[in-house]
Amino acid sequence: MAGGLEGLFIAPLSRYLSLRAEARLKQGNNAGCLADVNVVRNRAAKAGTGYCDATPGPLTLDQILDERAKELDGDRTDGLTS
Repeated sequence: MAGGLEGLFIAPLSRYLSLRAEARLKQGNNAGCLADVNVVRNRAAKAGTGYCDATPGPLTLDQILDERAKELDGDRTDGLTS
């Protein structure tokens, strides 16, 4: 491939947002963490279903990992899972 893009890895935006949500949680930035989780939830919501945002308040690491697992279920592009 021209331009040296052979090793380029492209991951879904939801993966980056979940990683950022985790980082924000560890920094104590719950509002930013909640915002990232809600971006992923709203993008994935079926139109007209009234899918609600994550509950306001402190999120836990387990909740973020659960959201990541739901969003990325079946995504096996990283080569780390079998």
